[in-house]
Amino acid sequence: MSLTDVSDLEPLLQPYGVRSTRVSPLAPGRFRVDTSTRSYEGRVVSETSAISRMSLADYAAHRQFRRTQRFLLTLYHDRFVPAGEDHVFYLTDAWVGPPLNVSFRDVMDGIDNLCHLHRAVEGYRASLPTDLFSSEDRSDRWLEALQKGARWLGVEKMLGRAKENERLSEWLTKWEDLAQASIRHLVSAGYKEVARVWRASQEIAWNQYRLSNLIRLRNGRMATLQSADPVADTRLYDLASFCQDICARGHADGVIEAVEQYAKQMKITPEEKAIVYAFTAFPHQAFAVVRSCPSVGDSSPERWVVKAQQQYSVARTLLKQLERRGRMT
Repeated sequence: MSLTDVSDLEPLLQPYGVRSTRVSPLAPGRFRVDTSTRSYEGRVVSETSAISRMSLADYAAHRQFRRTQRFLLTLYHDRFVPAGEDHVFYLTDAWVGPPLNVSFRDVMDGIDNLCHLHRAVEGYRASLPTDLFSSEDRSDRWLEALQKGARWLGVEKMLGRAKENERLSEWLTKWEDLAQASIRHLVSAGYKEVARVWRASQEIAWNQYRLSNLIRLRNGRMATLQSADPVADTRLYDLASFCQDICARGHADGVIEAVEQYAKQMKITPEEKAIVYAFTAFPHQAFAVVRSCPSVGDSSPERWVVKAQQQYSVARTLLKQLERRGRMT
């Protein structure tokens, strides 16, 4: 179903009593709906996704975290409507404002908001009448995922089109070395033992807690967008994702400040701090760069090189800090 035209949306908006005047696609399955008096955000997802997102947002709201989009009621007091092929449509209010930046204020506010969110969702999985997260718990899969990524970088360097692009080939070598260093620090921090504790804790990660999903409203308050399904993982995945964004923008101090601010409000062990730093230092953005890198001879400015250098510099700073801590213990 194409959801880019007013006529396409009318059957889905009708149960809400909404008549749109303009539809603005934001991403696949996500769009803004404007009326003469109000703006909304609509999404089409699987029914399982809708239930998990809705139940987590409701649970957090009942525990005093109301800084995220809530599913609006239809005229029939339903929270979503069928959209065909095992998918459903749901509507929320649209929150307008700039996303957070890497300023000191935004980073501190983002961490304060995350601590508030994590306190609100404590006990969520234990509260479920049925397990919405029937897939394998991801809290002990960080190391496996990073090792797989490091292997992919090595293969791409040997067999991919990087063989014809000298600069990309050089960066693949640097990324592979950085990935292996990140993995070594993850292991030396006792990841496997820590991951067993995480798995037993039955925690939940909001998922995609990133600068771009935190909106500064006109009144100065912050709104937290729910752009993905919650996952069965340690809550520290949210902290690591937030720090990953800061790292990619070239701010080592911002990463350190974010972790320390989180530690002031939430329980986090020295080993967990090290694991977050190691995860943050991994060159996550390398995969997107390789897939989108211009072909040889393309005259487009290689902006990715600047961004890669920013992330690499911060990653090396974080890993050096881990090395110093290791020598002190």
